[in-house]
Amino acid sequence: MSDQCSSNTAKSTKKELREQQENSDDDNDDEQEDGSDDFENKDGHSNDIMHIAQTRNVLLNGIAEQSYNQLLSGAAESSALMTNDETLAEILRKLNTPDALDDEFAVIPNKRMSAGVSTSQKPDNMKKNRTRSIVPYEDTRVMLHPNKYNRTGYINASNIPLGDRILRYVVAQAPMRDTIEDFWQMVWESGAQLIVMLCDAQEKPSIAPYYWPIKEKSKVRMNDFTVTLIKSTSSQYQTTSVLQLKCISSGEKRIIYHLRFHDWNTGSIPPSEEGFLGFIDAVNSVKRHLDNERLKESDSGVVVMSSNWKQRSRSTSRANLTDVTNRNRSQSTECGSWKKKLQFVNSSYCGGSPSQSEASSECSSGTAGAAVYGESPPTIIHCFSGAHESGVYLLSELMIHCIEHNLNVDISKALKMLRQQRMCLVKTVEQYRFVYSLLAIYLQKSRLI
Repeated sequence: MSDQCSSNTAKSTKKELREQQENSDDDNDDEQEDGSDDFENKDGHSNDIMHIAQTRNVLLNGIAEQSYNQLLSGAAESSALMTNDETLAEILRKLNTPDALDDEFAVIPNKRMSAGVSTSQKPDNMKKNRTRSIVPYEDTRVMLHPNKYNRTGYINASNIPLGDRILRYVVAQAPMRDTIEDFWQMVWESGAQLIVMLCDAQEKPSIAPYYWPIKEKSKVRMNDFTVTLIKSTSSQYQTTSVLQLKCISSGEKRIIYHLRFHDWNTGSIPPSEEGFLGFIDAVNSVKRHLDNERLKESDSGVVVMSSNWKQRSRSTSRANLTDVTNRNRSQSTECGSWKKKLQFVNSSYCGGSPSQSEASSECSSGTAGAAVYGESPPTIIHCFSGAHESGVYLLSELMIHCIEHNLNVDISKALKMLRQQRMCLVKTVEQYRFVYSLLAIYLQKSRLI
């Protein structure tokens, strides 16, 4: 437990802090921005997009990534490494001690108070935020290429890199009716090929519209992008969709994997720990597939951002896509495959990331933005608010990563560091307790393997 968590603050004060924290972003949760239901091109193709993939806009925007690496560095451990059995015992102790997790959660800062949020407060951008209380920090926000529809390049999304090119995420709020194209522009510019959705879309478009097509071969058309549904499969806890994203101005296409978790109501916890573990396993199965595809295009450990990459994106075989979606279906918890232990992508084979100038030069030729993020582009994660359920997913995956890589599991420290990159991650102590329970089940099942 961190120093904060060993604070002698009175229990009543801690509970007041917790209640204040949990309610801090409720006041404006009903604020959604309305817009047209029609995604068709209204004004013709945008000339301002000018090769969307100029990824200077999705650079890490000055973020001091090194300050977050210590959590994933064995050398940074200040205490002796705990065994999995010791970790499990400590987790169970906290779960079984009244108020232990309430007190621990209450003293974790909800946000980084010194961080600026000025861009999110510009008049044209405020309507792009679902609530006034959850916005990106200035130094970690995703910056899109400005165009005539979005002159500041703003989107309510944050870069969250963890470790030395091991885990990279973009965490965003669910697209609103008027920000659907901004969302797909972010996907394109970041080079992402994997979207993790942790909320339900709704037929009422003013709340959480479907931003992707839901019928096979159907399309969603925007000013500079089209999204086509190639294939979709469902299991008890998830739906996996294979999409084709096309940039109209350049003619380039890319395959996108969209994994949606079922029946997780905003502000609550997932319906099943095992179901959620199976979902994390399915997400990482797709990560491994994409990582292997990039490895085929690498030269001496550096991804080649060239016409070969573009051609591969256009011509990815249907057989491979079907194989991946079938694997995801089979990896649901109905088959219990997650018990084999989640294997996270090991990026050790990759070299350093190129400089900003090199990345910008590569991307301006029409390629995607993976080079900016090093060897692998980020995974895009979103829930309704871009904080609460996304925080549960991030914290869970990060802690499992620590277990698998022989690093101490410090859940409170991890959440504190995650909130330094995006505010309000993990809303309630119930969600926080769910992460503890999830890890306990994971460790218990792992002992049986």
